[in-house]
Amino acid sequence: MTHSFVLFCFSFWKGQWQDDTGNEFKEKGEPAVLPRVNQLYIISEFSPWCTTVKNEQGVTLGDVCTTIWREYVVIVFLIPFLDRNAKKDMI
Repeated sequence: MTHSFVLFCFSFWKGQWQDDTGNEFKEKGEPAVLPRVNQLYIISEFSPWCTTVKNEQGVTLGDVCTTIWREYVVIVFLIPFLDRNAKKDMI
């Protein structure tokens, strides 16, 4: 069994997901997990909440990326405005 890894990021300038070479993220339609699921929970020690990703046709990598961006962009933009104690609780 071989595993392939893709590094990608969201480009605010282009409004799209890109791989590590700057090309559009082509794998976004691939299943996030196998077997496909309609709902996926992302739980991390780095997040103050559980993230739920839903897609009735099966959760894709694009669904995961879009949901993470949508839910966590708030933290990225708010952290500079939070006081020191709030930052310690979130991070």
